[in-house]
Amino acid sequence: MPTSSIPFVPMVTDLSLSGLLWWALLGVTVIFAAHAAVASYHWLIYGSDRITSLLSIAIYVGVGAFLLLAMLATLALM
Repeated sequence: MPTSSIPFVPMVTDLSLSGLLWWALLGVTVIFAAHAAVASYHWLIYGSDRITSLLSIAIYVGVGAFLLLAMLATLALM
């Protein structure tokens, strides 16, 4: 078992609002990554036009990454 924690992720013993928000951000990021992977797979496999699928993936991941980075910046400044 490693003894060091993940940077920016509070330990379970930390029950503050800030710690809860960091865990929520981590959960949202994991769910977004999984959803983006599944959506990208389906756009590429079942899409009718490859260029449109790639453009859709780029827009979806770009906007999602911007929103996640905005949430990260907000939490880092708290």
